[in-house]
Amino acid sequence: MFAAVLIGSAEDFTLVRGADKITRLEPVAPWTHARAFCRTCGSALGEMQAGKIYVVAASALDDDPGLRPTAHLNIASKPAWYEIEDDLKKFEGNYVPA
Repeated sequence: MFAAVLIGSAEDFTLVRGADKITRLEPVAPWTHARAFCRTCGSALGEMQAGKIYVVAASALDDDPGLRPTAHLNIASKPAWYEIEDDLKKFEGNYVPA
């Protein structure tokens, strides 16, 4: 699914607070990715952790993480009205950086 997320090594991810407020929904076929949501407000949090990587919704961050986009993923499912206007790498589907 087309969305703004942060992806990185699970070893580099630390949940500072609020773990007790996270609800995780496991996928049912044909879906393959779990989803995490805030139990209080319903905000989507991304997958949070999947094996050796984390996937966190950029909208879940309160502060600037100091990171900038490096690629566009899942562009096959982007809305037709959304224009990508930069020279970053583009992937039709999923991609996990090495």
